[in-house]
Amino acid sequence: MNLINQRIFIGTPPEVKSASMDAKGRIWLFECLKKHLSLNHQSWTSDIETAFYYADTAAVWLDICDWQNSAIDRESTA
Repeated sequence: MNLINQRIFIGTPPEVKSASMDAKGRIWLFECLKKHLSLNHQSWTSDIETAFYYADTAAVWLDICDWQNSAIDRESTA
């Protein structure tokens, strides 16, 4: 299974701390850590006030069937 990985952070502002995919395969970037993200019916939401951005539609190599496990934190080297 291929979920999003650290490549999603290339070229993003340093304020972006996490990313996730929704049920439709759209990639979202958040200015909060993964621990502040929660699943709802079709996507991820933040439990704190934070900025978020639409990044892109998932690449064909990504498995959107497991979108519920797609949230990741940005590594310090990304």
